[in-house]
Amino acid sequence: MRHDVRWSGDYEMIKRHIALRAFIDRADTDLVQLLPTAAEELVIDNLVTIMSKLESVNKKLQDESITLLVANFLFEDILEEYPCVALYLGLDDPTIAQSPDFEKAILAQLKKTPLSREQYRVLESINTPPKNFQTGVNASTSTSYADQILEVKYLTVVYIEKSNHVLVE
Repeated sequence: MRHDVRWSGDYEMIKRHIALRAFIDRADTDLVQLLPTAAEELVIDNLVTIMSKLESVNKKLQDESITLLVANFLFEDILEEYPCVALYLGLDDPTIAQSPDFEKAILAQLKKTPLSREQYRVLESINTPPKNFQTGVNASTSTSYADQILEVKYLTVVYIEKSNHVLVE
């Protein structure tokens, strides 16, 4: 019987394979026939690199302090680097947005275009920085991919300030 596994479960299995492969007895001819080839191991290494980026974004999106703006930054960068992800996000489904005014307001703010009254009102709810967010993160190997995306975005946009809102009367 085949059980569906979430992609993060696949990611954990692949990481475990990589951690254990140094301990596999390559002298066991029966076992070696079941193992990935050297070329397949390279594919696995590349796959885990990509999956680790997606996993860091996945974890960041589960943070309680995440705002729509932060989520938007993460999705934009993932879609730019991995356009095929759009197929799995339902981006062509107009009912997917819970608050279209909210999304339109974010886009208007990012594009520095005037806001409607409703867009201005919904932006007020994200006018404060997320709790525990620290600036000054550098792109080291210990910094997650999601944090690297946000560091670049926050250096560019910082936080939405009331003085930046342009209200359309």
